[in-house]
Amino acid sequence: LRMEKEIEKYPSPITIMGVVPSTIVRILCVWKHYNEFGNVFGFKPRFDIMDGKLITIRNIIDSEDKFYQYQRYLDKIKEHDYFYKTKFRKEMIKFPYFLSILKQPSRNIPIIASLLSNNREYSMAKIMEINKRLRCDLFKNKYALELFCGIADEYIRLSAKYNTKPVFLLMPQKDDIALARGGRHYYREAISRLRRKLLTIDMTDYLAGADNLDQLYSDDSLYGGHFSRDGNKFVAQTVYAALKEAKLL
Repeated sequence: LRMEKEIEKYPSPITIMGVVPSTIVRILCVWKHYNEFGNVFGFKPRFDIMDGKLITIRNIIDSEDKFYQYQRYLDKIKEHDYFYKTKFRKEMIKFPYFLSILKQPSRNIPIIASLLSNNREYSMAKIMEINKRLRCDLFKNKYALELFCGIADEYIRLSAKYNTKPVFLLMPQKDDIALARGGRHYYREAISRLRRKLLTIDMTDYLAGADNLDQLYSDDSLYGGHFSRDGNKFVAQTVYAALKEAKLL
C-alpha cells in the first residue's frame, strides 16, 4: 500500500520489500491489541485473500473521531481480525477467573506467578516464546502462507507497472537464527516459493554463520528484535553483493 502511494513521487530502478518473519503475524490483524495485548493504538489496514485474489481491508479506525468512538466499530474490527477468535478470546482471563486461568495453565500460571513475584523478565521471556511458536505455526497455516505470498505477488505486479525491479529481503530476529542453527528454518517453504518469482535475499544463512551474532543485534536478549549499527551494515553489504551478483547494479 505504501509503495502504491509513493512510488510515483520516488521512482527507482530497484525496490526492496524488507520484512521480518513476524510479518506473517502482522498481516492478519486490523487491531494489534487482539494479538499484542495492550497495543491499543495499533489500528491498521490489512489484506485478505479469496479465490487467489487479494482484497484490501481499509483501516477501520482511520480518524481521531473514530478512535475515541472505537466501540461503535468493534463488530467490524472483530470480523476482520484473525486473532480475535484464534487468540484474544482464548487467552482472555475473565470471570470465573480460576477456571479461566486453568484453560491454559502452562501459559497463565507461570506468567501470573512471575508478575506476583515482580519477575517481569521471566514473564516477558514466556510471552516471547509464545509469540515465536505463533509465527512458526502460521508459516504452516495454508491461509496465512497464501496471504503472505499473495502480498508478494501484488508487489511484483506493482513493480512491473512502475518499471522497477522487485527484491524481497527477509531479515530474521535473533531467536529465528537460534532455531535455524538448530535445524528449524521454519519459513524455508515460503522463501522457496518466492525465489521462483523474484530475487529473494534470506539473511538467515548469512546470520547463522556469523561469529558475532550478539553484536549484530541491538537488543541485549535472546529475542534480538532489531539490528544494531553493525547489523545494519552487515545486511546492507549482503544486499549490495546480492544485487551485484544478480546484475541489477
